[in-house]
Amino acid sequence: PVADKFSQAILHDSDDVISIFLGLLGDADFYVRYYTVQLLSALHMCAGEELQQRVLVSPTGVGRLVDLLSDQRDIIRNEGIQLLIAMTRSNADIQKIVAFENAFDYLLGIVDEEGGVRGNIIVQDCLQLLHNLLNYNVSNQNFFRETSGIQRLPSLLVTDPSQTAAGRSGHPMPDADEDLEWTSQHALNMLVVLDIIRMLIQPGNTNTQSNQTAMQQCGIIPPLLQLALAYEAPSTVRSQALYAIGDVIRAHQANQSLFQRILITTAVEDDSDPSNQRAIPEPAIVIVIRLAVGKHPTTVSANEYYIVRAAATHLVQAY
Repeated sequence: PVADKFSQAILHDSDDVISIFLGLLGDADFYVRYYTVQLLSALHMCAGEELQQRVLVSPTGVGRLVDLLSDQRDIIRNEGIQLLIAMTRSNADIQKIVAFENAFDYLLGIVDEEGGVRGNIIVQDCLQLLHNLLNYNVSNQNFFRETSGIQRLPSLLVTDPSQTAAGRSGHPMPDADEDLEWTSQHALNMLVVLDIIRMLIQPGNTNTQSNQTAMQQCGIIPPLLQLALAYEAPSTVRSQALYAIGDVIRAHQANQSLFQRILITTAVEDDSDPSNQRAIPEPAIVIVIRLAVGKHPTTVSANEYYIVRAAATHLVQAY
């Protein structure tokens, strides 16, 4: 193809065109920076591994790419996120350098600015890049934990917009009387967050126990439990939240003891007056067991019910 032919010509040019492109990323002009990012993205589509190697040998190559995350012009920043997603998908060396260039703070900051998990597809892109940086990368997971990255995960699980960082900072939020329905984008964003949590504590990971402890210390179990029991949430989200709780407490005595002490207030009918309801605190594990072995409610489809039921069973087994 013609694109491959031109890509090879640029990559193997004796004048080192790639270094020139990387240098142009530092130009303040909007069009110079924007079209340079697009050129690099096109090159990566045609010859990704070769471009990655050329960027790695450049002293400031990866740093220039990470600088795009702090560009105040959203179009350039968003193009930079897409390019970094592509370059970090399978290259551990680039993953490490991007992480140590303060990418975690940049990405979580953008997520807050865009409205948290209720935000748009840019939030999903930022979370996907965060996922790429942490996936199967032990050093990056250590760095994420040591720089208080895990401590910022619970706020991403909050479904009430007024309680998010964006809501507290005055970011426009839905009206109080507006029905806060789960949009497909909200669900996708939340699923990536839950996937990140589960990835950090998967069996066989050398960091699992340390990450489990850090998650317990920052209070991640209560918002996960609230999400798992939110009946208005999609079944896929609820099930992944249940799986995540199971992963947090699996083979970790302190986390299991904490989960054992959690009480949830539920409303039950008064025997003497069926129209009256009483609030009774119940252990969280009892409610989860009820989910795992309870009857199929007629208001929920069979597929959705069994997705949640399987996840609740996983949590009971982990407990």
